[in-house]
Amino acid sequence: MGVTGNKHLIGCNYWASNLGIYMWKNYDKKIIRKDMRLLASHGVNCIRIFPLWPDFQPLTQMRFVNDGANKVFPLRMRVGDKPLAFHKYPNSGLDENQVANFKHLLSTAEEFGIDVIVAIVTGWMSGRKLVPDPFISRDLVGDPEVVLYECAFIKDLIGEIKEHKNIIAYEPGNETNCLSYTVDEFQSELWLKAITDSIRMADPTRPVYAGMHGTSLSGGFSLVQQAKYFDMVTPHPYPCFTEYCLLEKLTEMRASMHAAAEASYYRSIARQPAMVQEIGCMGASFLTNDAVPEYFENAFMTSFQTGSKGFLWWCAFEQSHLDFSPYDTNAAEVDLGLAFADHTPKPVLKKLAELRKAVDEIGELPDPKQDACVIIGRGAKHWAMAYGSYMLAAQTGRNVDFVYEEQPLKDYDYYILPCARGNIGINKYTFNALLDKVKKGAKLLITYTGGALWNTEEILGLQIYGKEQLNHVKNFIVNGKRVSIPCDFNVEFKPTTAKVLAKDEEDRIVLTENKVGKGSVMMLNAPLEEHYVAMNYPENTELFEVYNAFFKAKKKIIDVKDPKVYVTIHEKDAKTTGVMIYNFSKKAELPVKLAEGYKVSKVLFGSVSANKIKFDRKYIYIELTTKK
Repeated sequence: MGVTGNKHLIGCNYWASNLGIYMWKNYDKKIIRKDMRLLASHGVNCIRIFPLWPDFQPLTQMRFVNDGANKVFPLRMRVGDKPLAFHKYPNSGLDENQVANFKHLLSTAEEFGIDVIVAIVTGWMSGRKLVPDPFISRDLVGDPEVVLYECAFIKDLIGEIKEHKNIIAYEPGNETNCLSYTVDEFQSELWLKAITDSIRMADPTRPVYAGMHGTSLSGGFSLVQQAKYFDMVTPHPYPCFTEYCLLEKLTEMRASMHAAAEASYYRSIARQPAMVQEIGCMGASFLTNDAVPEYFENAFMTSFQTGSKGFLWWCAFEQSHLDFSPYDTNAAEVDLGLAFADHTPKPVLKKLAELRKAVDEIGELPDPKQDACVIIGRGAKHWAMAYGSYMLAAQTGRNVDFVYEEQPLKDYDYYILPCARGNIGINKYTFNALLDKVKKGAKLLITYTGGALWNTEEILGLQIYGKEQLNHVKNFIVNGKRVSIPCDFNVEFKPTTAKVLAKDEEDRIVLTENKVGKGSVMMLNAPLEEHYVAMNYPENTELFEVYNAFFKAKKKIIDVKDPKVYVTIHEKDAKTTGVMIYNFSKKAELPVKLAEGYKVSKVLFGSVSANKIKFDRKYIYIELTTKK
């Protein structure tokens, strides 16, 4: 697989340092070589590159008046004045010179040990639409003629470049879900099928990545659709473009773990590997150059822990010297580079080099062991539920998997149904499967916001005597800690078989547990996850104690008693378990407890002794082996 083998991918999205998106118009081999040398010397082992669509498929369309009858009709596409039938690539009009330039870029990257992801139909870049002239006013996803030319472009370009061994994947293009905002879910899926079929027909030996961001669980270009057509899903977790992700400083725990949470969520729902394919802080308007390395390290290492297969920064070089769109119209798109345009490395590039060495020393890790499955309902705020539950679990030393209610239920012994709202409820097939799991011994947590549930009294052990829209705050005690959750809805319960674990200061039932078969259902009468994602610095509150109470009986092989660390468990083989710990607490030492039967066999970036962990960096890697 490529020139870097199966190593963790770390690098950037690439436009040439001198011209950005206009690099193909005035292709400069010396600049390309200088760029690749600098990136490779600082640990970059993967870049994502973009054959800009109008430069590589420079189609024109002639129009004539029909016999003076004032009827204007188009002939078929041309390149300049030449009909496509007389062109080297009669189906696509692919530009021969740009093919040669692209091959040079691939060869130069390979020379410096850099793998490449090719985003083929690049018709969208930093908010600017970039397409062949005849397509400028047409639907790039729904227009059948446009799609035919896209498929021809893909076939001919891949046919020319597929012999380059450092190509590790193709994708339809850059954020191609932005090519059309009008197509419905069926048109988008038909487009995905046509494009990915064309890629795989042209080169069946390489995987196809999604190259998209900001996708939902339903509708056009959804994660569920992507799962059918791609071998890798690709979150682009920019904090300023993602809800709930810019409520505190980017270097704080929740904000820094946005990328890890989104990668885990994408991987879980798509049931495919995921990689953080574009990420950046959007320049000095958000973080000064000296502060970016801390954010980069926080986001990169926690993404590595959670199982992201790579991490690509946006972008390779600063673009503030350029005076054409999008660089003259979008202030947030010009100072995002790992290096300045004059090839001076920025502090973040030096941090990348350090982290590349660290992950190479750790080696590839299996995806982390997950403790519970979060069920995302149709009517829920999908990302809010995913982000909130992921972070609450992380603060308790746990990791969660996800499933959409329209998918088959995954097999776990702990489940979470967050913020049950609305009159629909989760579908009955999923509910019955969940109830069967509980009756056989699983534990379920429902954070309840007045929604409809099947078999309400049976699963909750509670009778409902009234619901009301009421703005209030529930203050209550869990594990000896005071928890406060603002609510816009209240439900009056009376227990039948449930045990009341907590009431609020107004004597309202807040937390209960009900035995169902061999398992149990815990219910919180408050919108925990919704509140967590909507507030500032939730990691500084005691909200996570609700999840601590839910997971109380679930054993840990390593327990770090601090809610400001992120712990992941990686089962390497029958006797060896890897443990990654990222420390947001700013404490150099933390107490730790190992489960019986385990001993420390290896430590990187710190030490473990006398039930304490000492951190030399913000992260530590530990290997545990069984004593047997």
